[in-house]
Amino acid sequence: LEPWLNAAIRWKLSTCEPNAISRPASLAITPQTKLVRGRKAGDEWVSPDGTVFCWCPASHTEPGFWIGKYEVPQSKHPVRLDRGAKGVHRNDPSNFLKQSDLVGQMKALTESERKAGRLPQGWEYALPSPRQWEHAARAGSEGDRYFAHAADLHRHANFADRTLFETGEDLYEYAAPDLNDGYAELAPVGSFAPNPWGLHDVFGNVWEQTNNGELRGGSWVSTPEYLKIQVKKATQPKSRPYPADFVGYRVVIKEIR
Repeated sequence: LEPWLNAAIRWKLSTCEPNAISRPASLAITPQTKLVRGRKAGDEWVSPDGTVFCWCPASHTEPGFWIGKYEVPQSKHPVRLDRGAKGVHRNDPSNFLKQSDLVGQMKALTESERKAGRLPQGWEYALPSPRQWEHAARAGSEGDRYFAHAADLHRHANFADRTLFETGEDLYEYAAPDLNDGYAELAPVGSFAPNPWGLHDVFGNVWEQTNNGELRGGSWVSTPEYLKIQVKKATQPKSRPYPADFVGYRVVIKEIR
């Protein structure tokens, strides 16, 4: 885990300042080679490739499952980084990815981890369902967001804010000038305060793909009214790539039912 954290050169450990992660992965309950059910909300498991997962306990509609603590970063897609895309940083969230390709990647990862003996039979890697995403994002809370005061949004999310507005680009004249998250465009994953179960960037940065094609959570070009748990965004056909850098994803590990 330490080499993985040290490689995140744009991160610094703090409470919830911009460019920071609020805490290291210190709640891991089992070794990397052994995946089990979590005991309580917020328990963590670090996969062999350094991905940190948080446990979401069962609800009245969903069994318990593991979900990525962070949106998947560019570093998990080294081929795209090797192409030298302008402005792309290894700790920015992944984007421009087809859902059909992600489904294939999750299937391949499931098979390889089972063969390596690290993933128990009956478990699989996948994109979250809309219900799973909402359960994880809500983290036991009620209402539009997991925090009480709308004025705190800039502490928890990267959205269309004053910094974006002040770029002066006509395209972003709609941005909200009364709140400032400190980023005009993408922020490194984990730059903002987490929800009560340890998930970062639930709102903003990039819309997150679910297994039925819905996008959830809003992005860096979304105004605050889109950064609410119940808000859904329709997607393009699964066979087409997404058109901009405002759509990414988060991974779950779930039991097959």
